[in-house]
Amino acid sequence: CPECDGAGFVRKSGATLRANAARKDQSQIVCPRCNGLGKLGQIDK
Repeated sequence: CPECDGAGFVRKSGATLRANAARKDQSQIVCPRCNGLGKLGQIDK
């Protein structure tokens, strides 16, 4: 989805959620919008 850019995961950075694969020091959490699937409305991987 647009929130995680198809990755299915977002990295917590302050108050905003941001997908950034380069920042390994930040905790990786499942994207709340698509539930880690990468696409909105997708049920299975």
